[in-house]
Amino acid sequence: MDPPVSCAPISKTEMQCKGTDGNFTNLPVIPGAFAAWTLDVQHFYKSPFNLKAGDALESRIRSYSRIGWSEWSEVNQGYKLPICDAS
Repeated sequence: MDPPVSCAPISKTEMQCKGTDGNFTNLPVIPGAFAAWTLDVQHFYKSPFNLKAGDALESRIRSYSRIGWSEWSEVNQGYKLPICDAS
């Protein structure tokens, strides 16, 4: 994603992930300009995502500054949710 053309600092970041219904759903808005944050993978196995182990988690992100929201990033290629077994 290209940064917004502005000197204004980023005040929040928004991320959406796609569920099995094909719709994007907002994750909690993160204040500031975080480069990364961690979510429990179990979150995506429940509603509204309803994904299963091995499914591709597709997401997009955008940032907000005093000039407004940036465009959405391109959708990622799909991080495969881990397949964990008890063995």
